[in-house]
Amino acid sequence: MRALETANIYKTIAKERGFEIIKPKQTRSKTADKIGGKEIRKLDTLSLNIKNTLVGSVFNPDKYLGEINLEAVDIETKEKWNKARKIIDAEDKGSWGANFYHHSEEIKKIFPEIQSSKEAYEKKFKNIIKLIKFANKKIKDTDYHKNIKVLGFGHENYMGYALNKYFSDSDLENCEAVNFRFIEDKIIKINYRKDEKTI
Repeated sequence: MRALETANIYKTIAKERGFEIIKPKQTRSKTADKIGGKEIRKLDTLSLNIKNTLVGSVFNPDKYLGEINLEAVDIETKEKWNKARKIIDAEDKGSWGANFYHHSEEIKKIFPEIQSSKEAYEKKFKNIIKLIKFANKKIKDTDYHKNIKVLGFGHENYMGYALNKYFSDSDLENCEAVNFRFIEDKIIKINYRKDEKTI
């Protein structure tokens, strides 16, 4: 939901600045239709995919944790959440993404339904690279290939491991961008902050 809302803000500003929005053939989501006026496509690869929001919230730093009514959940889940939360509290990294990168392996032992940072990288980040290659080929087949920009909005669960692998960092700030670009149709460059690496 948050990623779709952010995408819609960018889409609205792009239209105001005179950019043409290329509508997807299908959006794959009624929520995307409602938020983005059928001009934003939902991709599973960019989705957080943590079905239980209570489990996802365990990675929040204290300042963003908010009110959680653990009395409303069953005793087993409450005990597991408290156990997981102690891991985060013992070494809070200051953001959801950094906590996820550093602690997801341990939290997965308590909540096996989540993917670890490395698993998310293996499944999602590598799929993003495939999608970038696919998009690049599609763009090259048009008459306007130099002027087309593809924007994707997602979550940091799959980015922490990649950022650490390529930049020795694991923290993606809220609304921070990572840029991917092709060189000669083969080499992918990734830009993060002021640094650039080859994938």
